[in-house]
Amino acid sequence: MSKMAKECDLSGMSADQLDVLVRRATSLSSDLRSKEPTYELALLNGIDDRSYRTVRWGTVPSYSGTAIIQMDDGKVWKAIGHKPRGTAEYISKYGYIEFILLSDMLDRVRSIIEAEGYDLSASSDDDRLILAVSAGEASPEDSDDYPDADVELHRIRELIAPVGAVAEWTGDGNTDAEGNDTFDIAIMITHD
Repeated sequence: MSKMAKECDLSGMSADQLDVLVRRATSLSSDLRSKEPTYELALLNGIDDRSYRTVRWGTVPSYSGTAIIQMDDGKVWKAIGHKPRGTAEYISKYGYIEFILLSDMLDRVRSIIEAEGYDLSASSDDDRLILAVSAGEASPEDSDDYPDADVELHRIRELIAPVGAVAEWTGDGNTDAEGNDTFDIAIMITHD
């Protein structure tokens, strides 16, 4: 018996069970090689299927949660489960799983940030965006506290939270063209 068979403990499975396993593994392998994720991959990676039966509508698809799926081509997708919309009398939209390429999510965030007048740093990359905000005046009580900068960070967080992004201080700072101190903020897509 092969080492892999012993590690997976397949020896206790019947021939029919092994056939089912082979078909599922082959299907999964094919899904991973495709360009976009499938519902099955999303469910295997953490999306909850909360579909339910009704007398009036039959089975109503419903999904919840988020999942990160990395395909064989290296692209990373975020899957988001959605519940149906409507009432018991009328379903206006069935539940579904939305797939968003993470680089597309960063493009959305970039558009939001630039529309609000923020300039992104050249050090932004495929995984995160960097922007500098004015430090403003240091708090008279605490020279390490910059209330204006904290207000900016809070405003940026409110802008980007709806698209699943977070913002944090990087710990780096610079001086802008007018000689004012700035702090760098990193914006990243959440993976939860």
